[in-house]
Amino acid sequence: MFGLAALAGVAFIVVFVAWPYAYHLPGEGSQQFRFYTPLLGGLLGLMLLGAGLRRGAVGQVAHARRKRLSRSGTTSLAGARKSS
Repeated sequence: MFGLAALAGVAFIVVFVAWPYAYHLPGEGSQQFRFYTPLLGGLLGLMLLGAGLRRGAVGQVAHARRKRLSRSGTTSLAGARKSS
């Protein structure tokens, strides 16, 4: 998921820089500007979702590690490193 968030970040920059955002009346030029804001919003949402899922996963791993260390009788991470 973190890789998808990174790709969304790159795509966000590309859309922000290269996508046409100037308004044109219907029938006068390209109407691609209508997708500018929804694309930015969707890509930003993907980035935040990926970053949030990564942070949650890191928190769960840390919690599981603390739980495992408390079962083994070690009181701190420093003590666990010394006994290994």
